[in-house]
Amino acid sequence: MRLANPSYLRRALLPVTPVILAACLISCASSDAVAKFALAAAKSLDQGTAIFDDMPASVLRRDCDANIENREFDFKPVAEACITDAAQQTNLDVAGKERDSLLAVQKVLIDYFTAIQQLAAFGKATGSLDNMKGDASQAAGAAEHLWSTHKFAAGDEKSAVTGLGQLVVHAFSAGYGNRQLSRDMAAADKVVPVVTAALTHIVRTDYMFEPKDPTPHSLLDLEANRMRRAYKDADGGRLLLRISWTERVAKLLARNSSAQSYVDALEIIQSGHHQLAAQSTQLKGQALASALQPYISSLESLVTKIQKVF
Repeated sequence: MRLANPSYLRRALLPVTPVILAACLISCASSDAVAKFALAAAKSLDQGTAIFDDMPASVLRRDCDANIENREFDFKPVAEACITDAAQQTNLDVAGKERDSLLAVQKVLIDYFTAIQQLAAFGKATGSLDNMKGDASQAAGAAEHLWSTHKFAAGDEKSAVTGLGQLVVHAFSAGYGNRQLSRDMAAADKVVPVVTAALTHIVRTDYMFEPKDPTPHSLLDLEANRMRRAYKDADGGRLLLRISWTERVAKLLARNSSAQSYVDALEIIQSGHHQLAAQSTQLKGQALASALQPYISSLESLVTKIQKVF
């Protein structure tokens, strides 16, 4: 049997090697950019947890201001010291339930971008399928609660959360890969904007401070209004009151700024996802990476801005 000439084999394989390397560079550039965008989206969303946690905390701060004259110099927990009647307890419970519902909705959005990040980086989503099923179920229940309390204005917001949860469960199922994700991303691009817009609306209307609004209605609006009344009627040294007021206002405005950064992140996530869904099959390699880079950079800078005050 005549063996092949080794020098001939080397000459035959040489032209193939650059082709393989080029293909790797194209796919690696694309996958790396997709993974970075999805990771930045998940991280910025996760920072929103502090904002939602501050919803019941804002109610407590407001009630502490309302009851400041009757409070003893004690070491009781804030809720025990500041909640003095059934109406205040109800307000705190409502804010806590809204917080829990928003966190559940946000979690399924985080799960979705985590799936994209893992699929781009490893070729499969590696999280626990049972956990994802639990997250999807909780998100569906949370969406139902937000709809029943008129926080979700339309039925399509509720169905969008449910649909996104189903997609997440599918993405973490055995055998799911990038090909299926490319197919499903067009459908996801119809629900991701609905979910991000719903979160944006709630943060703006239920939490953020609007100093020019003559009728306070959001949590930070109500807190600011109560602060004005508490300091206006307060006894004590003028200088100490001014120092305390300045510190309180700075913290309130910082919380509001963090909430605005979170809202900005939601808008960037929606736009970046749309770019990815629309062009993942059209742009290749470095072109897709270049298209996603502005979204990645913006989200990475917003992460620190969201968490700064909390």
